[in-house]
Amino acid sequence: MKYEVIRDDISKFSADAIVLPSNPTLHMGSGTAAAILEAAGKDKLIKECKKLVKNNGKFEVGTAVATLAYDLDADVIIHAICPKWIDGDHDEYSLLSSAYRSSLEAADDLGCKSIAFPLLSSGNNHFNLKLAYDIADETIRDYEPSGKLEVAYLIVYKSSAVEIARSAGMSVQENIKDSYIRIKEEGYISPSKSSSIRNNTVSHALLQSLLSTVNRKMQNPEFVKNVLYIGGETFYHLVILKDYDIKKGARMIANIITRRK
Repeated sequence: MKYEVIRDDISKFSADAIVLPSNPTLHMGSGTAAAILEAAGKDKLIKECKKLVKNNGKFEVGTAVATLAYDLDADVIIHAICPKWIDGDHDEYSLLSSAYRSSLEAADDLGCKSIAFPLLSSGNNHFNLKLAYDIADETIRDYEPSGKLEVAYLIVYKSSAVEIARSAGMSVQENIKDSYIRIKEEGYISPSKSSSIRNNTVSHALLQSLLSTVNRKMQNPEFVKNVLYIGGETFYHLVILKDYDIKKGARMIANIITRRK
């Protein structure tokens, strides 16, 4: 069986079987599981998972169960029931290896030619990243297909996982870069938008300064006359409620301060 490590977004990857990291109740978590869930069609997939648990009870850690893939570019989703890291003395190694092996067997039994794994248990289940990689690498390499399974992809996401794979001697094809992850996870503000935000902050500061000046000048009867000139209601909104358009408000108050009879 061919085996490749690829840096990509598994929720957009194309394979006959996509592996989703799961738990005994098939309750969808965050991170990779949530990304796959959303891409597949949240409502449909959750409904099928609830039905499976209702009919079969909780699934054991280290096993795998298949559902339809719905909107993914795949035929099936294989839910790998993954262990959480405790202290290393609770069969974490063998259970994680079993989750990989069970997923491979399920894909093989279903006649899949390709299967794509994320790096199971390396996120919210708190396995050390290198340990998670080593278990994945060893288990996938050791598997001997009995059906049509031809290729297994290990899909890594972050640059640290790429470095671990390369340090282990694997060639890693990178289909995404750090910029993709930054935009997807953190959002991105364009330079023009950033400039607008900065200017907006400056405008607020300027307006506050002008308002302070107005408050000081309110002790002057002549200044009060100028305030009444622009309309008491308008001034109330500007100074008391601070309900204003920044540029318009700053310009109006500046005119009050500099106005002459």
